[in-house]
Amino acid sequence: LALLLSIHYQRIELEKSTKQLEESAIALRNQNNLIQKQNIEATFFQLLKLYNEIIEGLKIIAKGMDSNRKRIEIIKTNRECITYSFGLVRYHLQQKGYENETSDQKRLELINEAYEIVHAEYSNEIGHYFRNIYLIFKFIDDSDMKFKDKENYANILRSQFSKDELNLLLYNSLSKYGKETILPLVKRYDLLKYLEREKAGVLSMH
Repeated sequence: LALLLSIHYQRIELEKSTKQLEESAIALRNQNNLIQKQNIEATFFQLLKLYNEIIEGLKIIAKGMDSNRKRIEIIKTNRECITYSFGLVRYHLQQKGYENETSDQKRLELINEAYEIVHAEYSNEIGHYFRNIYLIFKFIDDSDMKFKDKENYANILRSQFSKDELNLLLYNSLSKYGKETILPLVKRYDLLKYLEREKAGVLSMH
């Protein structure tokens, strides 16, 4: 009888120890998850800070004309560079008859041609800007977060973009510079959902 009681109490103690170990493991796992989440958040906002610094550091020397139609240089800075680049792409699209084109395939070709012209002239500025954006979205996508959390972070970044940035992002994504890298992320996180339907039609072809 004494032996049976001893075994019984040992079993109770073992069950208690096992439960304590399980609780400790859960607490440690929760702590690790919290630390990981904090690290992801800290890194994300550091990348977001870098993005804003890159925007602030953008500088393009544009070509223009004064009131006497004399050629002059016009300095564009920060988001003016994005607006100017987008406007330049639109100008080349108009010159190529984009607005009168009904074929999405042909529109895609014209977008590539127009974007290539602008990128060739301002590749240092535009290229650096989009490489940074890709880096941030890739960081979000490669993280161990749930997809819902990834979407939240992607939306935070997208909320930083002006309308011209979103339009230029579309053109970059469809070009040879972005179709293998940033385009899959643009589609996965539906970053351009607020653009006009005709642009979305072109995007859906990829």
